[in-house]
Amino acid sequence: MCIRDSYYIGQQFRNDTKLSYSKGRIKFLSGLEFRNSQLQGNYRTHSYFATEAPISEDLITEETALGSAVEGGNQFNINDFSVYSQFSYRLLGSFLHATIGGRYDYNQIRKTGGFGSLFSPKAALIANFKPAVAKLIYSQGLQNPSQWTTYSTAGSRIANPELIPEKIQNIELTLMSPDEHAPFQWLANTYYSLITDAISLASDPDNVGKSKHQNNGTYNIIGAQFLFKYNPTKKISIDFNTTYTNAKEIDKDEIIGDIANFRSNAGITYRMKFKKNRFTINLLANYVGARPVGENTTVPANAGIEDGEIPHYVAMHSTLSYWNENYSNLRIQFTLNNLLDQDYYHPGQRTANANSATVIAGHNPWVVQPGRYSFVKLTLGL
Repeated sequence: MCIRDSYYIGQQFRNDTKLSYSKGRIKFLSGLEFRNSQLQGNYRTHSYFATEAPISEDLITEETALGSAVEGGNQFNINDFSVYSQFSYRLLGSFLHATIGGRYDYNQIRKTGGFGSLFSPKAALIANFKPAVAKLIYSQGLQNPSQWTTYSTAGSRIANPELIPEKIQNIELTLMSPDEHAPFQWLANTYYSLITDAISLASDPDNVGKSKHQNNGTYNIIGAQFLFKYNPTKKISIDFNTTYTNAKEIDKDEIIGDIANFRSNAGITYRMKFKKNRFTINLLANYVGARPVGENTTVPANAGIEDGEIPHYVAMHSTLSYWNENYSNLRIQFTLNNLLDQDYYHPGQRTANANSATVIAGHNPWVVQPGRYSFVKLTLGL
């Protein structure tokens, strides 16, 4: 019998230097970042052998690197260099603030690899009205593929050193209450994001029967959120937030699976004091809307639980905390989750692109969540 563990080992040197300046209406921030990383491309494995008959000591343990099919071996020298700056100026007294900035990234893998140079700009306007503060922000960013995504191989999957970073453009508008210490605080936000060169695993057009990670996706995401916090007295706090998300894969005209359009959370906290003893009771409710799967989504093989979706649910939780003012660094907390013992489900791990008849290789379509359960937490601050 052979038991195999897969793992990564890496080393990194990092330096981050910042400079800030502020005077009158001007604020300036700039920084320089450098990283040198020694990372493996593919998993390293450690195998344990157990047999009835004695075997050679040389075979008891074995360390190796799964073939990455990339010249130069499994170890990669990576240099990352970044420069970022942000300039802010206060216009019209304290009414209007303007900010511009950007980040330059340079990435080199060995001598000829890496994505090279990329620049990500940012701009923002902040207007301080008396009843509200308004923020308009435009930004760009990137996410470099991991070593595993780029170089790891297993089964029919092959490496793809030609991967480039995923890129995002984002614009958002926020309105919020001006006083963060007021008894009633609120925030409303809406945004639009465009993600290009998104990475996913797909068949290799140049190798029949093989697959590799590719920059083959474009995502369009529209969202909004609203939240408020109300403290009618020092003893009571009420919190509420809700979000809306509409995400699509543009090129294939598919809904991004496993994402609920609506999510909401509502909670109330009550604080009590008896001499030097303090108690806090919190009640929280979580709502998650139905998550689409199956046909016309990015997980077409997932049949869902009912009507081609993972159903919505409401789960309630409660927490009781206690501490004594003489020993404020020592606290005890009792939590009871899923108060109503609801049956509800989350999407499966990895791609979750499977159905109940093809639950293999970790592609579970959905995972049932725990029923009612409790735990006690003891915290000691030093």
